[in-house]
Amino acid sequence: DYIQRTVIPTIHKHYVRIDNPAHDYLKDYEGMQQLEGCLERVGWNYVQGIIPKATQLFLCINKGHFFVNGNKRLSLVTLLSFLIENGYGFRDNYDKSEFAQCLEDLFPTFNDFEDESDFTAIEFGYYNLTIIVANSNKYGYSYDQLKEKVEKFLEYSLITPEEIEVKL
Repeated sequence: DYIQRTVIPTIHKHYVRIDNPAHDYLKDYEGMQQLEGCLERVGWNYVQGIIPKATQLFLCINKGHFFVNGNKRLSLVTLLSFLIENGYGFRDNYDKSEFAQCLEDLFPTFNDFEDESDFTAIEFGYYNLTIIVANSNKYGYSYDQLKEKVEKFLEYSLITPEEIEVKL
């Protein structure tokens, strides 16, 4: 229900371009079943902690490629909404070049950054992370390497609920 009520409308509102329409996720029954399996596995106890669970969810959706189109967008919006729902915030003190440097440090073989004029620095960083993960086979990263690198990126870019509480 969360995907249907929150994630898909967010994709349609913010991540659809004329040259890249949104997939009709809800009409793709098999893809939705596979997505449900990802969501269920994240709740299992073998993955401990919000950052590892967020990483598992993101990688499962992005690499699972359950739909003909829109898998990167779906993984991105699901990741961001999962983090927000769990009380995390995003560091707004980095600019696009700092996010690019972080991604280059984590993924040195990637250097083909995509940017939109309306992207914030955070959107730039996370969007390019989704591209890197989707194309990770091209760069030779194993699942375990991706998991470690995505977790490091999240740690770099997030404000924990505890840090938010201190600011208040």
